[in-house]
Amino acid sequence: MHDQNLNRSAPIVTVTYADGSTREFSASQLAGLLHKQAIALLETGQIETGREILELLAKGSPDDAEIWTSLGEVYCFCDQAEQALQCAHRAIELRPDQPKSWAVLGLALSRSGQAAPALAAFQKAVALDQEHPYALRALAAFLMEYKGSPTEAEHLLRQAIRLDPKSQPGWTLLGMALERQAEFKDADRAYLKAIAINPRSAYVEAAQGLRAQLAQRLGPDWSSN
Repeated sequence: MHDQNLNRSAPIVTVTYADGSTREFSASQLAGLLHKQAIALLETGQIETGREILELLAKGSPDDAEIWTSLGEVYCFCDQAEQALQCAHRAIELRPDQPKSWAVLGLALSRSGQAAPALAAFQKAVALDQEHPYALRALAAFLMEYKGSPTEAEHLLRQAIRLDPKSQPGWTLLGMALERQAEFKDADRAYLKAIAINPRSAYVEAAQGLRAQLAQRLGPDWSSN
């Protein structure tokens, strides 16, 4: 589709599709649809295209905290910590009550080597909503990576999975936490669960790689069955 006007001051946007048909959206509706499309692209590994859409949306919708949060998250995983920090701070400026924005700030801070402020940001995210799966997963990952606390991480991850049982990152992180506690069979089952949720997503490669490393570590006679 084309002829997209992302300026939210325009009340109606007419979209022309490839077959010549048209449909009218409010500017905010169109921005929301494109935001969802960007997230879907990211989940299938199309990082560059998803990032470009989010950058376009941020320019057209500079007061949308959710867009800045998503863009900050993408920059984190592209190792662009400075840009991620800017996006997270902008999101928090707009909506200081949003847990995910604080969690993304924590990610950006941790990737820039600022462990103590990162922990404070993750804790703020969870304090805002103790049942926010993304915030719980982010704090758990940090605790494993920087604090060597797989048991505490497991507790947070099981809570996050209870709230969001179809989260592939959640199950993958749980597998990592269990593996670090030498709970190898349960770790392998968690990796398998992550893979089964959506075998075509971008998250599968990580779970498959971790499962392969586990099998190599334990030898050919090992089985989780």
